[in-house]
Amino acid sequence: MSTVGAAFGVLPTLLLGTIATYLFRLGFQFHVGPSGVGSVLQVSILSLVVVQGLFDGWRWSLAPCYVLAAVMALSFPWHDKQSNLVVVGALGGAGLLIISIALTTVASLLYLPMPTGTFSVGVATWSLAMPTTVRPPLPSVLDVSVWYPAREAGRRSPYASSDPAIGWRRRLIMTHATYGAPPMSTTTPLPLLLYVPGWGGSRSGNSVLAMELASHGYVVVAVDNVSAETHDKHVTAPGMDFSSEDGAAATLRLANHKIDIQAQLVSGVLDALLAGERHWDLKLNLDPDRVAIFGYSIGGAVAVEASGRDPRFKAAVNLDGWLFGARTMPQAPRPYLIVTNVAIPPSSPTSLPRDSNPLIERMNRDDDAQQRRVLDQSGGFVLGINGFSHDDFSDSPFFSLDRIMARNHVGTLGAIRHIAAAVVEFFDTALNKNQRPGITSIPTGDGVATLNVWTGKKPAW
Repeated sequence: MSTVGAAFGVLPTLLLGTIATYLFRLGFQFHVGPSGVGSVLQVSILSLVVVQGLFDGWRWSLAPCYVLAAVMALSFPWHDKQSNLVVVGALGGAGLLIISIALTTVASLLYLPMPTGTFSVGVATWSLAMPTTVRPPLPSVLDVSVWYPAREAGRRSPYASSDPAIGWRRRLIMTHATYGAPPMSTTTPLPLLLYVPGWGGSRSGNSVLAMELASHGYVVVAVDNVSAETHDKHVTAPGMDFSSEDGAAATLRLANHKIDIQAQLVSGVLDALLAGERHWDLKLNLDPDRVAIFGYSIGGAVAVEASGRDPRFKAAVNLDGWLFGARTMPQAPRPYLIVTNVAIPPSSPTSLPRDSNPLIERMNRDDDAQQRRVLDQSGGFVLGINGFSHDDFSDSPFFSLDRIMARNHVGTLGAIRHIAAAVVEFFDTALNKNQRPGITSIPTGDGVATLNVWTGKKPAW
């Protein structure tokens, strides 16, 4: 990552500290006129506000500071150092400062970790004209989010700034990507990864992992869940229902239909991306021989299905997804990584979690058997993350104060870093024709993650 972005990241702290110094002088010495140290502090505060807003991005947590700076600017020419209003102003300013510090503290809990790769990250939205090979009811034009290695860091973009499916509260959080940043200059084509969200999810739901991958040189293209893009009554039917046998059977039928439609969608997106169209703002040089797919929840089943149908997908990652009816024996074996909250050891039974709903327990058993068939046939890697819930394999932990306060957030972040490192290394090796797929970056003995390697009868390497 560029050091420029990190340098601008200290601006909020510097702004709060300068305001606190000014208010201390104003309130306790009763004389800060428009000259001397007080004048310098005023000019410094106004300058910091402008620089912070332009280069680091305006922050909702600093809104009280912006109000205070505006009042300061308006009152600057008429400042009366003898007036009793100085004390009132100092107290009011101190109140705004305290509010801003409190908001900044809350915002610091809801933050996105800095990508660890060497490249800065850009983000953009493309509208793709879907090829005619994709049959209805899929959309003819599809909006996708794109993360890519950028030439340099710039003003940070709000979370899901171009994703209408994301609520306003998440948009208050700043990411480590710059919208529309110039792409990295390279003559080497860039590897391409497609991301598929979970049931009813949006393309921004795993932005943290997407930025991490982009910082390591990947172009990540994320699509929305197909049910948000079609009027097909089968796809927009009610969600999962495990309250009865009939509901469970209907859920499986619906899931299989969604997997089928979404697998067509991602192949259509890949067609459009590799068609050489240049109506997009960015000119990214994509490598058609280094393409893979990953997905969260049911998106993981789509990744398995799509990699079995479309030989252009050279590898698949499943982030804690039931396979439902996804194919269990791809036409050509693909390197496969599943990241889940249980280990699936090749030589002993899986210790499955208990559930009060017997239908969900049955789904867990059926999925374990299905995952084992895939791994036993093609081989692969199983990364088990201890203590994680299903939502933890998305961006959810970064937006839930209850989740942060109720559990060891440091441990959660450590596990998320394990996942990111494993996914990056898996794609690095799986998309390298001269290298055997492998994962060696997971530390052993920390009790956070367990890695199991399946050799498979017909391994994909």
